[in-house]
Amino acid sequence: MFLKLTLPKNVSKELDSVLPGSTSRFTKVHSKSFHLSILYVGKNSDKKKDEILSNVETVCRNQPLLQARLGGIGYFRLMDDSVVTYASVNSPGLDLLRANLFMAVNPVCQIPNTYGFNAHVTLYNGQAPVGIINKLPSISWTFEGVKVCSELETYVPFNAQL
Repeated sequence: MFLKLTLPKNVSKELDSVLPGSTSRFTKVHSKSFHLSILYVGKNSDKKKDEILSNVETVCRNQPLLQARLGGIGYFRLMDDSVVTYASVNSPGLDLLRANLFMAVNPVCQIPNTYGFNAHVTLYNGQAPVGIINKLPSISWTFEGVKVCSELETYVPFNAQL
């Protein structure tokens, strides 16, 4: 289970339009899948989904909308040694939201601490060659809620009157 913020459709389409397609060395992520993973909760957390969802709703009830914009291009290596190409995301208040979600969910399921946090949207699985993406467009948007993802996705809006 994990928590994510999704990009609005128009933002995903605009970002997708400037990205070259897949090759044998790297695979482009489909624009419908663009998102920002905010918190990995763990594989065994589905058993406690109702409690986790309730705690996420409590955090989101007091969460203002988050403004965001694309940053630069980066790469990171996964534990299996594969590489991911990403676009960084700058969003004031995102770290505080993540911390609040962590504090709300961790007592329920003891979140594994195997990953650091780097606000990004994965663009390619594999390392896109330097220069293939000349420059990302200056795109800004608003995050309006969190999706709790397990077998099904549940959307929890910010400032919700639940």
